[in-house]
Amino acid sequence: MTPFLKHIAQYLATHHADNLADVCLILPNRRSSLFLRKYLAEEIGKVTWAPAFYSIEDFIAQISGLV
Repeated sequence: MTPFLKHIAQYLATHHADNLADVCLILPNRRSSLFLRKYLAEEIGKVTWAPAFYSIEDFIAQISGLV
Protein backbone atom coordinates (compact mmCIF):
# COMPACT_ATOMS: atom_id res chain seq x y z
CA MET A 1 0.00 0.00 0.00
CA THR A 2 2.97 2.27 0.53
CA PRO A 3 3.62 3.08 -3.16
CA PHE A 4 -0.04 4.04 -3.51
CA LEU A 5 0.16 6.42 -0.54
CA LYS A 6 3.34 7.97 -1.95
CA HIS A 7 1.54 8.50 -5.24
CA ILE A 8 -1.33 10.25 -3.43
CA ALA A 9 1.17 12.45 -1.57
CA GLN A 10 2.86 13.40 -4.85
CA TYR A 11 -0.51 14.22 -6.44
CA LEU A 12 -1.59 16.39 -3.50
CA ALA A 13 1.76 18.20 -3.44
CA THR A 14 1.54 18.87 -7.16
CA HIS A 15 -2.11 19.83 -7.53
CA HIS A 16 -3.19 21.14 -4.11
CA ALA A 17 -0.04 22.48 -2.45
CA ASP A 18 -1.50 25.97 -2.03
CA ASN A 19 -4.81 24.87 -0.52
CA LEU A 20 -4.17 21.68 1.45
CA ALA A 21 -6.25 23.00 4.34
CA ASP A 22 -9.32 22.73 2.08
CA VAL A 23 -8.72 19.02 1.37
CA CYS A 24 -10.43 16.22 3.32
CA LEU A 25 -9.05 12.70 2.98
CA ILE A 26 -10.98 9.60 4.03
CA LEU A 27 -8.78 6.54 4.37
CA PRO A 28 -9.44 2.91 5.34
CA ASN A 29 -7.83 3.23 8.79
CA ARG A 30 -5.82 5.52 11.05
CA ARG A 31 -2.54 3.82 10.26
CA SER A 32 -2.72 4.71 6.58
CA SER A 33 -3.37 8.35 7.48
CA LEU A 34 -0.23 8.32 9.62
CA PHE A 35 1.89 7.14 6.70
CA LEU A 36 0.22 9.52 4.25
CA ARG A 37 0.97 12.44 6.57
CA LYS A 38 4.63 11.38 6.62
CA TYR A 39 4.86 11.09 2.83
CA LEU A 40 3.01 14.37 2.31
CA ALA A 41 5.41 16.18 4.66
CA GLU A 42 8.35 14.77 2.68
CA GLU A 43 6.81 15.91 -0.62
CA ILE A 44 5.84 19.42 0.52
CA GLY A 45 9.10 20.10 2.39
CA LYS A 46 7.84 23.21 4.16
CA VAL A 47 5.46 24.19 6.93
CA THR A 48 1.85 24.32 5.76
CA TRP A 49 -1.64 23.49 6.94
CA ALA A 50 -2.38 19.79 6.68
CA PRO A 51 -5.52 18.37 5.13
CA ALA A 52 -8.16 16.77 7.34
CA PHE A 53 -7.54 13.04 7.72
CA TYR A 54 -10.33 10.65 8.73
CA SER A 55 -10.64 6.91 8.89
CA ILE A 56 -13.88 5.62 7.41
CA GLU A 57 -15.06 4.73 10.91
CA ASP A 58 -14.32 8.21 12.30
CA PHE A 59 -15.89 9.94 9.31
CA ILE A 60 -19.14 7.97 9.55
CA ALA A 61 -19.28 8.59 13.32
CA GLN A 62 -18.80 12.32 12.79
CA ILE A 63 -21.45 12.78 10.09
CA SER A 64 -23.99 10.48 11.78
CA GLY A 65 -23.47 11.73 15.32
CA LEU A 66 -23.45 8.11 16.54
CA VAL A 67 -20.55 6.51 18.36
